Amino acid sequence: KRVATPVIDIEPEGTEQECSESGGTTVQLTASLTVGNIASVTWMIDGVFAGDTKIITPFLALGQHSVQVDVVADNGATGSATDTITVTDTTAPQIEAAFINAQTGQVITQASPSDRVSPSVNVTEVCDPEPVINAVVGIPSENGGFFFANQTPNSTLLRSNTSPGHIELSILAKDASGNTATENIQLEFVK
Repeated sequence: KRVATPVIDIEPEGTEQECSESGGTTVQLTASLTVGNIASVTWMIDGVFAGDTKIITPFLALGQHSVQVDVVADNGATGSATDTITVTDTTAPQIEAAFINAQTGQVITQASPSDRVSPSVNVTEVCDPEPVINAVVGIPSENGGFFFANQTPNSTLLRSNTSPGHIELSILAKDASGNTATENIQLEFVK
């Protein structure tokens, strides 16, 4: 019995792949022989048929995946090769946060005590479409004044009857893989 020696080429290169889209990544797998030409090929990923062409581009979910290619060379020799590809998510979510003047829609860092202000938080995460977001508004009780917060389903409006003073917004975002990011912003109330 003649034996063929197939090779599995992985693009991007490497058996460790970073998650590049929601839930996993797409890789390109190419079968080749060290000697001769491939007459037929069968790919299996995690024991499931994945293709019968020399090049396939499967989507691999987060986690470890067993890849096997079985080939028949043009001279009738057969062979098999296996590899393991691990898809990980090591990238933290990205946070964009700002205070918005509710009347003008402009991003602000200072406001008068009578201004209506709304905090804005946007979190993006390549691999996890729904990262957990925790936001805490810290309202110091400076000068004995008061801050008012009115919450609606789509926003929270903040006002102050004191000046000067400030409030801080702290945001923590965590994805399903445990990667975290934090952002802190401050709004100063001025006369």
